Amino acid sequence: MGKSSALDGLNSLPPSPRAEMEQVLSHIGVGFALFDLQGKLVQINPQFEMFYGLSKGEALGLSYKALLEKNLEKGLYLVEQRQKPGRGVIGEDSKAWLQGRLQWFEAPLLSQEERLAKGTWLEVTAKIQADGSKLLVLQDVTEERLKEVRLSHQAFHDSLTGVGNRSLLESALHDIEMTQQPHAFMFIDVNGFKNVNDALGHDVGDYLLISVAQQLQSCTRMEDQIFRVGGDEFVILLNGVDQKKDALTFAERMQEAVSELALEGVKHTPFSVSIGISLYPQDGTIAQVLKKADRAMYQNKKKGKDALSL
Repeated sequence: MGKSSALDGLNSLPPSPRAEMEQVLSHIGVGFALFDLQGKLVQINPQFEMFYGLSKGEALGLSYKALLEKNLEKGLYLVEQRQKPGRGVIGEDSKAWLQGRLQWFEAPLLSQEERLAKGTWLEVTAKIQADGSKLLVLQDVTEERLKEVRLSHQAFHDSLTGVGNRSLLESALHDIEMTQQPHAFMFIDVNGFKNVNDALGHDVGDYLLISVAQQLQSCTRMEDQIFRVGGDEFVILLNGVDQKKDALTFAERMQEAVSELALEGVKHTPFSVSIGISLYPQDGTIAQVLKKADRAMYQNKKKGKDALSL
């Protein structure tokens, strides 16, 4: 039964739907919970039990607040927290989330979404019945959300290497400009890529680009970002790096990592990259820093495969 038909069925239930609801809804793919006029949970179906990992004995008699608190303490919800409290302790962000959900439950005009720690997305709707009781409906929308995540990833990531693309770079640069957070900008070009691609074919060329991207990523930190901006060109943003010597250390590490590449059946070794570096905001605006790093990279290509400059 689809989502719309299931909810249509719920809407057609009589004001006191206990027996009918249990018979009909125990076999559909949505979870439901009925709260009486005192706000106590008086009925749930097997799907609700499965979503929350609660038996009837544990759930019945709970208020909506108590239900949420119980689930939070179990670590059921994926709620971002500034601190990581121990099991059974609700963090500050969780308290704010809880307060928002309680306010919504009082006047549930729109659906809410819950992301569970096990990877499930639930769309939660509360329906006020004719007798004043409230029916909570839980619909699994995981497949839809995962599809959206995949599409979003495809829109902002390079399909070959998996690193960010130009669109993601533009977004990252906008964020840097807004926060004024210091960064080292690196423009990187794969030396000799055209020769490999022309002589050995696109499959080998693609494999080289993937391997180079992996080697570059291995030299960065979690807070850094890497993007492919051209056929054999990459940009790396090193977060918080504002000293030339630190930027050069990263660059040397990257050159060494790429030089260690050994592609099966390819004798064109060692591989190398040319790197140009510029610092933000010391070296100017975002546009100026990008241009300087790009120019430094091309100057290095002319000097030789392992040249470095800022």
